[in-house]
Amino acid sequence: MKSHGIQVARLDREEPKRRALVTHKTNEPVTPIHERYRRVFRELGLEAPDTFTRLYEGRDWPTSRIVPTKQEGERWIAVSPFSSHRQKAYPLEQMEQVIDELSKRENYHIFLMGGGKAEKVALRPIARKYKNVTSMAEVKHQFIDEYALLAQCDVMLTMESANMHLASLVDLQAITVWGPTSPACGYLGYNQMEEDDIHLDMPCRPCSITGDKPCKFGDFRCLKDIPPERIAKHVIDAVEHNAEHKTKHTKLAKTQAQEEKKD
Repeated sequence: MKSHGIQVARLDREEPKRRALVTHKTNEPVTPIHERYRRVFRELGLEAPDTFTRLYEGRDWPTSRIVPTKQEGERWIAVSPFSSHRQKAYPLEQMEQVIDELSKRENYHIFLMGGGKAEKVALRPIARKYKNVTSMAEVKHQFIDEYALLAQCDVMLTMESANMHLASLVDLQAITVWGPTSPACGYLGYNQMEEDDIHLDMPCRPCSITGDKPCKFGDFRCLKDIPPERIAKHVIDAVEHNAEHKTKHTKLAKTQAQEEKKD
C-alpha cells in the first residue's frame, strides 16, 4: 500500500506493556483497545469522536416477536455465563447459585444468554428449575432480537466476553466477572465501569491478556473462589439502584410535562 502512495497506519498492540503486565513487572494498564483503534483512524486523518452512547440513538428501538412484554415493576437481568475461552468462565454450578439467589425475588426475570448446542444443553436444566428464568439458547434468534431484549434489561451479568461488548452497544450496565484477565489488559467494555469488575486480588492475576492460557495451578482458583453471594449482591444492588434512578427520572419528567401544560 505504501509503495502505491497510499497512507498507512497500524494498530499498536503495545506488546512490551502486555508482557510486563502478565509477568507482573508492572501494574500499568494497557491502553484500551477502542482507544488504540481511534489512534489509528486519527493517524489517517479520520476523527472518531468519543461520543457514542448506543445503537439506534434518536430512532425507535427494534422490536422482536420472541421478546415478551416487560411488565411495570419487573426487573430484567441478562446473564451470560460463557466465554470464548473456558478459562474465563465462572463455574456453571456456582453461577446457578447466583441465579438461585436472584430468582428468589418475585419481580426479577433472568434471561440466560447462550448460543451453541453445548450451551443450550447446559442452560436447559437451570431454566426448567426456576419459573422466572428463560434460556435464550432455546429460542432461535438473531442479533436484532438480542438488541431488543438487552435494551429492556436493567443490568447484565457476564464474563469478560463478547456479550460484555454487546451490553456496551445498547448502553447497558455490565457487571463482569474477571478471572485470568483484567480490565488492565485493555478489553473492558466501552463506557463500562471498573467498579463493576468482580475479581479476586491474587498475585498471579492477570496471567493472560486474552485468557487463553491454562491455569498454572490447574484449578482456576481466581474464578471458583469468588463467592456466589458476592456476585448476587452486586447485581441486586445495581438493579435496585438503576430502578430507583429510573423512577426519579420518570417522576421528574412527568412533573416537567405538567408544568409545561400549565404554562
